[in-house]
Amino acid sequence: MNNSTLLVSRYVAASIICVFTLVGVLSSTAHAQTSGREIMRVDRNATPTEPGKYPNEMVVPGQEAFDGSYTILTEYKSEDRKFTVALWESGPGVLKTDAYPHDEHCLVLEGHLIITNRSGSREEFNSGDTFVIPKGWAGTWNMTTRFKKQYAAVEETRESTGR
Repeated sequence: MNNSTLLVSRYVAASIICVFTLVGVLSSTAHAQTSGREIMRVDRNATPTEPGKYPNEMVVPGQEAFDGSYTILTEYKSEDRKFTVALWESGPGVLKTDAYPHDEHCLVLEGHLIITNRSGSREEFNSGDTFVIPKGWAGTWNMTTRFKKQYAAVEETRESTGR
């Protein structure tokens, strides 16, 4: 092999190694992404850090310390984006909705929650309790203390609804 062929071969080999290294680093740091069809552990003790805030119309008036802010950590999202497992956390406050956007299973990790359905029926949940919120649910969500949940949600996508 001449020097230029050897140089090109080494450059190609080094480039391939760099690409594989970069892919490995990115895939290990992407907490919410998985590769392949392997079971993955989700950590309910992790700390949600991505900030979010509900629209003002969802925050029940008369709360000085609560503005609808929360934090979230997506632990898993399916390739088709229809299934999500995440941690969600908020300070005390009351939210209201007329139509919950998706079906969701919740595990209360910390705190106390009082849910009042549109019909007026009321349920209380504490650490260790589980419940399901059906798509379209309407009512109030009263977090009487700091509240943390792990949830699994099934969402329709534009492809599945034709929208």
